[in-house]
Amino acid sequence: MTHAPSDRFTAQAVEKNLSTQHLGKTILVYDEVESTNDLLKTIMHEPHYNGLVVFAKNQRRGKGREGRTWTAPADSSILCSSLIHLEGQPHDLAGPISLVCAVAVAQALIHTFQIPVRIKWPNDIYCDGKKLAGILIESSKIRPDQVAFILGIGINLTQQPIDFPPELRDTAVSVAQVLGRPLEPDEKIFLARRVIKELDDQLERMLQKNYDQLRHDWLHLAGGPDQPVIVTRQNQTFNARIIDIDYRDNSLLVQNPGG
Repeated sequence: MTHAPSDRFTAQAVEKNLSTQHLGKTILVYDEVESTNDLLKTIMHEPHYNGLVVFAKNQRRGKGREGRTWTAPADSSILCSSLIHLEGQPHDLAGPISLVCAVAVAQALIHTFQIPVRIKWPNDIYCDGKKLAGILIESSKIRPDQVAFILGIGINLTQQPIDFPPELRDTAVSVAQVLGRPLEPDEKIFLARRVIKELDDQLERMLQKNYDQLRHDWLHLAGGPDQPVIVTRQNQTFNARIIDIDYRDNSLLVQNPGG
């Protein structure tokens, strides 16, 4: 198994000439943590840490959506979480912030490696039909009109099939596998910087309430309308097709086989 050396992946390297408005004014890189999301949970109510981004070279207990575990060998992935405080109510912000993260991670991968990624609802990133990146968003209301969001991102970078747990080898993929070559050490730095910049840009779009463009970009990166999707609702699973994203609450509009 081949992993890029980690000694060059420092906060200083990621911060260098990084121009952002909302995220990344302070960046921390840890050799090992339990979970980057859990690390930020301990300080998410503190205004002083708004905009903080933390990376870890290894997570002992990485977290995925719906209580699943995110497993990655040390130095094999982008593992990061960002803290942002937003004005508003959780039910109004949850939909847009999910679109922000999905679009940002997809765009970062496209611009850094020119690979054909696709978003899978709500915010998983796939390539060649396999999962390349995952996003875990957690939130807490910190004042009557303010919500703290932790934006957790995991991107598979250097793994080969043997590095994934046996149950994931047919469904997960890394950037190195997609490119068919090992990654240079600086490419991890380039991607980390691009993720922060894209997140920052998409957050600014959200704060400017440019939701139409966010929805348009999400749909484009999902392959456009009419894409097939498997829907699970009230213990029922059925095949459907994507129609649009609802402008009222940013939920996914689909059409079932019955129309």
